[in-house]
Amino acid sequence: WIADFGIKTEDLKNLTVAALLAKLIATTDDAPVQGALKAALQLARGAGFGESLAARFIEEKPATKA
Repeated sequence: WIADFGIKTEDLKNLTVAALLAKLIATTDDAPVQGALKAALQLARGAGFGESLAARFIEEKPATKA
């Protein structure tokens, strides 16, 4: 979702998981995507990592050679 919504790696350094998911929810009008994001937000909060920094859970892909 992060790549699909154009979120930059730098943005993740300051966002919690909950804040990132809330931002993604607000960015889309696609009801099924919003539903999945809301479920992910509820899961993150329930599992106790909603207030953790999102960058902790995101693995950057190495640049590919052209």
